[in-house]
Amino acid sequence: MFVRTNGIVRQQTGRWHRRQNKFGKIWEQTKVTTRLVVSYFNWIWQHSRFKTTAAQRAGLATRPWTWHDILIYPTIV
Repeated sequence: MFVRTNGIVRQQTGRWHRRQNKFGKIWEQTKVTTRLVVSYFNWIWQHSRFKTTAAQRAGLATRPWTWHDILIYPTIV
């Protein structure tokens, strides 16, 4: 399910590229950004060939989630 997570995180967030000016220096901000990117990739983004999300293919969801679904989902911090 989470095969390309590392590649997606590195592509979507500039904070992982130390040689660029946009490298994030605040750890809390980096953790939040990483969680958002991974959540988007697994619950919202639909594969162009399968037309499903990674969570649907793993049997964790019955439909693609929206940002609203992610925001209201209860989590333990």
